[in-house]
Amino acid sequence: MPSSTFPFTMDVDPQGQQAVYGLADPNLQSLIVSGLLSQVMTEEPLRDLFGRTRAGINGPQMAQKAKIDLTPDGRAHWQEPNKMGPGSPGGFCAGRLVVDAVDGFTVPADQAGMRVSQVTFKSHTALDPWATKPELAPVVARLAANAQPAFHTLPFKLTDKGWVVATELPAIR
Repeated sequence: MPSSTFPFTMDVDPQGQQAVYGLADPNLQSLIVSGLLSQVMTEEPLRDLFGRTRAGINGPQMAQKAKIDLTPDGRAHWQEPNKMGPGSPGGFCAGRLVVDAVDGFTVPADQAGMRVSQVTFKSHTALDPWATKPELAPVVARLAANAQPAFHTLPFKLTDKGWVVATELPAIR
């Protein structure tokens, strides 16, 4: 989608058949059909470089716009940018990573003033019930593929809250 800030407006071509910036995108349409997003078509006068309304034969020239916004249901599942960590994009939270088993870990060691360990674990993605709607299949297809168990190895660091995934480890020289 073109924006993670709602509402946003998209330009539509003069014939109104296809969006210039992705209104016909199947993922966007799936989110609209499922009721997570709303789409309202409007018309606005076209403006020239100086902000003046462009005149046409029958009055001002008009441009079609599509206003996209979150519905109340969509707002319930929307995560604002940076909510999942610094720099994380906004998006719909459609599931969660479930750790099935810890397969192993390295002996914890001191690295740049932190206690760290590499942890190997088996996990799968569990989709939230709302994300299993048939009309959302194109949007969550990649997540659904992750429902199969997989092994991952990630660095963990010891904090005052226990062991957490180390998203920012300093480089060792």
